[in-house]
Amino acid sequence: MLSLVTAAEHQYRFDASTRARENAIIAAIRHRQVDAMPPAPVVAVRTRSAWARPIGVRIERAPACDIACATA
Repeated sequence: MLSLVTAAEHQYRFDASTRARENAIIAAIRHRQVDAMPPAPVVAVRTRSAWARPIGVRIERAPACDIACATA
């Protein structure tokens, strides 16, 4: 029984060290990829001057007036 527990402990340590090594390799690869990427361009944020209309709302506009209407 003791040899089974010992074997299980050794297997666990081996698996844990293998997993840690693989995670370190993956982290190093990701770090190199991030370093190799060009910096992201800075985009200015535009502020909106008016609130957005709710969906389905239509704005009624006054009919266009010609010159005669404007001078009357």
